[in-house]
Amino acid sequence: MRTCNRLLSALGLFIVLALFPALTAGQVILDLTTAGNTKDHNNARFIAENAATGAGTGLLDPFARSKSNLDVVAILNTGNPTVQFETEAGPWTTALLLSTITDREIPGFGIFKEFILDINQTAGNRIYPLNDVQVWSDSQTDLNCYNPDPTAGGHSPIGGGQWGGCDTGASAIPIFWLDRDLGGSFPGTTGNATVIMDYGLASGSGNIADVTMLLPLSAFPLGADCQYGSSTCTRYVYLYSIFGKADECGGFSKFVPGQGNKTYFCSGNDDGFEEWSTLVKPFINVAKTANGTFDTQRSWTLDKVVNPSSCNLFVGDDCTVEYTITANYQDVPKAGSGKVSGAITLTVPALLPDGDEKAPNATVLSILDELKDGGGVVGT
Repeated sequence: MRTCNRLLSALGLFIVLALFPALTAGQVILDLTTAGNTKDHNNARFIAENAATGAGTGLLDPFARSKSNLDVVAILNTGNPTVQFETEAGPWTTALLLSTITDREIPGFGIFKEFILDINQTAGNRIYPLNDVQVWSDSQTDLNCYNPDPTAGGHSPIGGGQWGGCDTGASAIPIFWLDRDLGGSFPGTTGNATVIMDYGLASGSGNIADVTMLLPLSAFPLGADCQYGSSTCTRYVYLYSIFGKADECGGFSKFVPGQGNKTYFCSGNDDGFEEWSTLVKPFINVAKTANGTFDTQRSWTLDKVVNPSSCNLFVGDDCTVEYTITANYQDVPKAGSGKVSGAITLTVPALLPDGDEKAPNATVLSILDELKDGGGVVGT
């Protein structure tokens, strides 16, 4: 009887393992199934956010949305009305201007561009995979000819895709690939990586941050005209992502209050859309004029020249003498008389730089204006 029980137990274990896929060799799992979890990989930081620590009502500006209730969905933002993959066309799928992506500082690492992901799943299939992310920058607004996997099958061995004939200008620049280490602030590897998310951490859609992805500012071709809020930026960002490939997940043992440890496995998309957004933060345009004045003391000197300098005359002779008088002066700034006057003008734009979203109001708490002479502060 014991032999039979052992046989049945072993058989049962085999059946359970066969029902759920195992991780492939070398696969990287980024587990964001616990609120606040942070995972660094291939020069990106992924954070399991929630509604409180992520975005608030009216603060999200979507730029890419997927169709709903499709097992596997891939999306790519573009300003072209003809979209690719399972992208949902509409006002929520747009070109993404680099200067509309807000910045976020990570102490010790620097400034990062911030991307917000909102996912939707049913409560019974809450564990959900983000299987790939590929980010590019280009000067065009309407690219829609992306091939995320040129090898046609599985993940590309180089970890990223390529653009087709629609990229007619200067070639798009790769910024981040989840499956390939392009170098940067955080460690990484080239190989299949998957981000595992839990919809139950921040359920609902619209102005909800399930996951935040941070990419270093230094990875972008960022000129002085592409800082957040700039109206003269001409660089755009393209973000390709794919969700719902459950075979790239393993099982997760997770403590659930009142239920103890439970094992979860990934599911495909079974509810609403997935959506990428940027945060909308206040920004202020600052213009300043400065006109310098100072008092001077003018010192004058007179120089007299006579030609000829002398005459030898006899009775009845005459002599003409020419005198030239030259006035010279030297201006010396009067100590303590320097002044600078001008105006500082602060304006809050009516719209974001891309023109499709109202800019939020901003409150100026203080202004500090310093006048320096090269050696230190002279006045404020």
